[in-house]
Amino acid sequence: MTGLRFLLAIAGLHVAGWGLLTLLPAGLRAILPRFPATGLAGLLFVGGEMLAFSFLAISWTLPRLLALPTLVVCGGLLRRGGSREIPGPRSALLVIAAGIVALAAYGSWSARATSADFVLFWGAKGERFALARGIAVPFLKAPEHYLMHPDYPPLLPFLYAFGSLAAGRFPWGASLLVMPWFLAMTVSVFHGVAEKRLDHPRESALLTAVFAGVLGLTGLVTCAAGSADAGLIAFETAALAVLLSTGGGPSEWIAGAAFAGACLLKLEGLFVSAIVISGVILVCRPGWRRRLVSAARLSLFPAIGLGSWLLFCRANGLIDFYRGGQIGAFTLKNASRIPPAILHAAAYDYAFLPWIALALTGFAFRQRGWAFLPLWTAGAFLSVNVYFYLHGTADPTIWIWWSAGRTLITVLTCGSLAIGGHGRESNFSDRAADDRERRGMR
Repeated sequence: MTGLRFLLAIAGLHVAGWGLLTLLPAGLRAILPRFPATGLAGLLFVGGEMLAFSFLAISWTLPRLLALPTLVVCGGLLRRGGSREIPGPRSALLVIAAGIVALAAYGSWSARATSADFVLFWGAKGERFALARGIAVPFLKAPEHYLMHPDYPPLLPFLYAFGSLAAGRFPWGASLLVMPWFLAMTVSVFHGVAEKRLDHPRESALLTAVFAGVLGLTGLVTCAAGSADAGLIAFETAALAVLLSTGGGPSEWIAGAAFAGACLLKLEGLFVSAIVISGVILVCRPGWRRRLVSAARLSLFPAIGLGSWLLFCRANGLIDFYRGGQIGAFTLKNASRIPPAILHAAAYDYAFLPWIALALTGFAFRQRGWAFLPLWTAGAFLSVNVYFYLHGTADPTIWIWWSAGRTLITVLTCGSLAIGGHGRESNFSDRAADDRERRGMR
């Protein structure tokens, strides 16, 4: 029953997220499929409350955390109606994608895909936060817990703590199902953008099935169950999907909220957000004024979310990882060791199968072209990882074997979005400007 109560609390986030989304105009509510939109919005909603309560020294209890979401949901029941629905699955290929998610759920629940990070880092933090009914500052400041990085982004421990408050304790087994939950939302988001952009149900379903297989295999091989990697990919995919589906405009607020979730889940979320925003500024917008407006919309929520967390850490003496300098000075001493180690991690124990599947799919869809923004993100993010591996005098091979497999999932995701996110219109651009240009050419 403990695990069931934990999972019901996770499901309740969709209700809170639905209430929050009813505050938006109908057009913005319909950008993403309802299942992932409500889940990710609910997680951000409750996580933001938990951080705010910590600032105000208010202990976490279910009645307090659920009071505002309940009011928002009640208001949403009065306002509901008029929103468009994303078309539902229309291909047997999507059944394959659902089956892959189910296999990932089995691998997660049976602890076949769990690493020490879950036991010694993410799960331990979530459990202690729940016991403390807030951010356990003394626990994080203890010298023996230094390797848990006291200032590391807190959203996943917040999620675990929220579920634990509902369950009565932290259920180590049931919490592993958070990974397939994120995976299911990611696949749903990807299918939504592929169906919009490719405008062909069977093609989008095929690409979705391949993408689900890539995520499922890499998540299991890298033992990501219980860690924040699956959540990071979900928020990154949502942000890029919004930009690819709409071409910008007011929807950039939604993408910015997704980037805030990524920044509050893992350190890598900050780099991905900065890379995408820099791509928008440099090449993806006509006119510097429009570029700066887009950058402001995309940056505001990540700045508020991550900035609030860092302010809390600074006020409580927790700043450590974000101070920098822990990985040593930049050096080319071990440069020759990095490519072989990255290739070893990229093989994913199955002879580069995820990359081969993505390459074959890209070849099959070559006539559609490639969306630029995900390709820019993939290349720049890979370069950032190599840059970090070039720090320190110690041999980085073990470090790369441990980390690169999970960070490369972002590169695979961006590659998949580059294929499925092109379709009828070119890259991430202003639709109105494109329409005017096409009319002028005629």
